[in-house]
Amino acid sequence: MRRGRAVIAAGLCALLALGASWAVAPAALGQGAADDATPPAPSGSGAPRTMQGEAPSAPPGAPAGGRETPGATVAPGGGEVLVLPEGRGAPGEDARSDPDRERVVAALSHNQVSITTTYAGSEIFVFGAIKRNAPARTGEPDVIVTISGPSAPVTVRRKARMFGVWANNASTVVDAAPSFYAVASTGPLRDVLSATENLRHRIALDSQVRTIGAASDVADPDAFREAVIRLRRAQGLYVEAPIEVEVIESTLFTTHVALPANIVEGDYVARVFLVHDRQVIDLHETVVGVRKVGLERWLFALSREAPLQYGLLALIVALAMGWGASEVFRLMRR
Repeated sequence: MRRGRAVIAAGLCALLALGASWAVAPAALGQGAADDATPPAPSGSGAPRTMQGEAPSAPPGAPAGGRETPGATVAPGGGEVLVLPEGRGAPGEDARSDPDRERVVAALSHNQVSITTTYAGSEIFVFGAIKRNAPARTGEPDVIVTISGPSAPVTVRRKARMFGVWANNASTVVDAAPSFYAVASTGPLRDVLSATENLRHRIALDSQVRTIGAASDVADPDAFREAVIRLRRAQGLYVEAPIEVEVIESTLFTTHVALPANIVEGDYVARVFLVHDRQVIDLHETVVGVRKVGLERWLFALSREAPLQYGLLALIVALAMGWGASEVFRLMRR
């Protein structure tokens, strides 16, 4: 009997112990689920870590109170990035975005010049108009037209009399000089254009020929620069026409530029400047292609791409011409 009571008492103690363990387990399981729901941020990621029940703090650069700045976003590493609305430029943008400003609309009689064996020069007719979205400014507008050829370095040599003969005494390299340059305007450049605008756009002929590295070679680099301008002006490659642009009723303008027969191949840039109060208001720019065509083009390409074949061909042509001339004279003697 006593043995049976002992077994019953032991069973009751076991049941009480089991009930206590089941009472503690749900609380422990709930705490573990809460910990798993908020994983820690990876180290080095820069993400904010918060305690359970706290609201995350605002990132650096974000406005307080949860209010957002229009057109602003927050960068991944912190800080504010300003996004400009469509149609607006950055602060300090050029004033040419003004829709009411005057604009120049221009065209050329032809945008392609073909150099053939019979090429003796050509003429480009430049015409256009001033487009306005507002009443015209007070005073007459000025128009400047320039056409410049390919620019390349030029070696200039000065001759001096040495021991009774003329020989090269000094030389230098002009950094850049256009092969052709013509400028036409409604008046003298010094009257219609300020010095600052001239330097900015390099309109005058003196600003086109540069001798930046020549100062260390010779004592008077300006003399060599002036020599390039003088020689090419005598060849008809540098032209200045201060009163060749005609403006009609402050709206239409016309002029013409003559290209000599000794121009080189390349892209020629034509620029038309609209000037008010000695300031450039607008600029129109286009390209005129000057190319050799026909037999001239084929011989030029052969001399550059296959010089050996070009030399052999020249030798064969010379022999054939010599033999043909001798045969003609032999027949004439009979």
